[in-house]
Amino acid sequence: RAVPSTSTTRDGVTMGWECSAGRLGRGACTAEKGGACTAENRPVATLPSARAPHGAAGVPMDAREVLKRIAFGIELTGGNPMRARTYGNAARTLKKIPDLGAARRSGELEALSGIGKGILAVVDAALAGHDVPALVELEAQVPEGLFAIGQLEGLGPKKVKQLWEQLDVTSIPELEYACRENRLAS
Repeated sequence: RAVPSTSTTRDGVTMGWECSAGRLGRGACTAEKGGACTAENRPVATLPSARAPHGAAGVPMDAREVLKRIAFGIELTGGNPMRARTYGNAARTLKKIPDLGAARRSGELEALSGIGKGILAVVDAALAGHDVPALVELEAQVPEGLFAIGQLEGLGPKKVKQLWEQLDVTSIPELEYACRENRLAS
């Protein structure tokens, strides 16, 4: 069965199609070009690595984004909701600080409510460009595409988890495909 091929880039996510015969890309299916292929197609996304939005190793990352990703990952994996809320609240609190590096050096962050040793360790690792163990662990458990889906307006962690568990949707193209097949109505 041939599925219309698309290829767009949105926030660094390149979307296309892959068929069970192993062809990947934009219009790679022979059935789309008039041939006779019966391979099953499925949408895929070529996502940037987890480091790409934040920078290369050793390059400072946006600690607020790291904290938001950790909160989202905790909720997706069914972790402690209070822990997820702590990371999410810390991300919102730090959003108000224009220069985290200067605030960290001056000791301003330690004085903020809701910013404890664990959050400061994440901020320090992010500012230094090091891997954040909590985020690395969560990214190993959660498909990368779910973080991209979580960026879409109106889709929070509960809905994304439901899409993942009930419809096996793990990327934006798979979500688009599920919409076209009207699988979201049920």
